[in-house]
Amino acid sequence: MNSKLLFYEKQQFRQWWLWLLLAVINVVMVYPLIVNIATVRMPAMAGETILLLVTFWLWRLALVTKIDEKGISVKFEGFHRDFKFYDWKNIDYCEIKKYNPIMDYGGWGIRIGAYNVSGNTGVLIYFKDGKKLMLGTNKEEELFTALNQIESKNPS
Repeated sequence: MNSKLLFYEKQQFRQWWLWLLLAVINVVMVYPLIVNIATVRMPAMAGETILLLVTFWLWRLALVTKIDEKGISVKFEGFHRDFKFYDWKNIDYCEIKKYNPIMDYGGWGIRIGAYNVSGNTGVLIYFKDGKKLMLGTNKEEELFTALNQIESKNPS
């Protein structure tokens, strides 16, 4: 039986400075190949192909978070095939809070104790076994509403 979806968010790396940097790197590396296409050797073509594939892969990376009446599911598309599920039975409580991605977790992406893509707001999940997990969000108000709905159904 499927549970009612209360929150859904798909975040992608869309920071302007990251894509500007990647665009400059790609242009600097690919332009000489285009200009000198007749004399290009295979290793150079392979390197540029890998660079373009990595850029495309970074464009496709996404953090997907779902919250329903059963728990929280998270997947980092591009790394995870399936969702990682966190059952409400194993969660002590959650709080929405501001954090510093670099100082608190060493940056963005899949970090020790965090999944984040952009911004500085997330839900900090406290598990009953003492572990914690930060999930970044850009939909703070919707997330707050979903967590309140869960708490009102399970006030313990």
